[in-house]
Amino acid sequence: MKAHEIFQGLSQERVTEILAFLRENERDIYRTALASLAIQQRLRPVFIQKKPAAQQAAWMHKTLRLRASESMGEHLLQVWLLKGRREMLVGFLDGMGIAHDGEGAVDDLPESLDGEKLRAEVDRMLERHPAPEVTTYLEVFQLQRASGWPELTALLEEDRRLQLAENGAGGEPAAEEEAAVDEGGAEASIADTSPEESPEDSGNPLEEDGAAVAGDEGDPVVEEEKPLPVIAEATPSSEEK
Repeated sequence: MKAHEIFQGLSQERVTEILAFLRENERDIYRTALASLAIQQRLRPVFIQKKPAAQQAAWMHKTLRLRASESMGEHLLQVWLLKGRREMLVGFLDGMGIAHDGEGAVDDLPESLDGEKLRAEVDRMLERHPAPEVTTYLEVFQLQRASGWPELTALLEEDRRLQLAENGAGGEPAAEEEAAVDEGGAEASIADTSPEESPEDSGNPLEEDGAAVAGDEGDPVVEEEKPLPVIAEATPSSEEK
């Protein structure tokens, strides 16, 4: 399962919790993601940045469900897991006997996983953590190796507790372009502002140094993407299919 498919399966409520954590604890990463996703959808970043946090989260969830957002989606999930669900990650790695840095990042990935130990460890995780969070971690862990692990693939397919279907049947939005439309149906594309229109006239200025996230007026957007903290540092981030 790719990152955009994970976002298709997660509920809006859970994605809002993930984004709220990033907004409060990893602010530069959140701002960069918001601006990057807006530009990807040919929107002026300030159009999204000026929205209340709940509307930002709803728009980001819709956009992260798209294939085009795969890289950014995986990035955000990795940061959230490493920073916000460290106990779960460390517990799994210790239970599986996989060496790590003490914070959930792995240098050397195992060639195989012990099937019985894996099932026992997943049972333990499900007793202590919400099933959608366990599934999200296991799916992201799978992405750290090009072909994943067959033992984990089988478990994710067979164990009904690990089926990620908080968001109904899931599935990709019928039209990817819908992510560029706000809740009122009005678009705010980068091309919408005519050369004659001044920032004061538009009421939506896009300053050269960025614009603040809603609720943080005057705090500029960080436009350069931060290095990607990875769950398995020895393996490059998975490529889109």
